[in-house]
Amino acid sequence: MADIMDNPDGIGEAKFQDSKCTDRIRLFIKVDKDTISEVSCLSEGCKAVRDAAEILKENIKNKAIESLKLDLKSIKIKHAQELADKTLKRTIDNYNKFKNDPLEEIISLTQSYDEGYLPRDKRYDFEF
Repeated sequence: MADIMDNPDGIGEAKFQDSKCTDRIRLFIKVDKDTISEVSCLSEGCKAVRDAAEILKENIKNKAIESLKLDLKSIKIKHAQELADKTLKRTIDNYNKFKNDPLEEIISLTQSYDEGYLPRDKRYDFEF
């Protein structure tokens, strides 16, 4: 599912890569009064990862950032669970880091995603 949000308040990504697969989840959120008001997500990879991304989207919308907990027990593949969890953590960390900064940083990250390039930033490096 390809769904990139315009002007998100937070962006996060995690990826899993080995010789058999390359799985990735990118999460975009908008926050209104410390509650996630809008969520969009891009996922690439196996069915378990795509399912985990959908569950992630459904579980965090209209929830307070401080009380987010994921229940991914229905996803049987461990790396899909871990990928969704890491993606959410990175998105929230990104939001917290830049919520008081100028919009320039978020616009820059969004443009990188729109152009198909991942930002060259250690926040987005991920290994299992």
